[in-house]
Amino acid sequence: IHPATKSFQAIRIFLNDELNHYETALNSIKSLLKKDGVVVIISFHSLEDRITKNFFKAKKIIDLPKEITINTKEEKSFECIAKKIRPSKEEILKNPRSRSAILRAYKKIC
Repeated sequence: IHPATKSFQAIRIFLNDELNHYETALNSIKSLLKKDGVVVIISFHSLEDRITKNFFKAKKIIDLPKEITINTKEEKSFECIAKKIRPSKEEILKNPRSRSAILRAYKKIC
């Protein structure tokens, strides 16, 4: 990897406002996907992957302090059906650009 790759990637992400567009696309999934529908997402860097994980994580309705032993209530809209699948060594040899790809799949449950 060329030393300037990360710098140019950061500039591109900032100038194109890519992370906000990515979040907007994820938010539209909720209304577009029907119950039992499956969404598969491939992210190519850790910023996208973190946004994806947090978006599909169960949302806390009641967030209580850790000292209180009552379970916190969560609202779950999606179920993870494939966690962090990375390309095989053979795939990376055939397609070097795939080396940073992470695939995750989720099913809408409500």
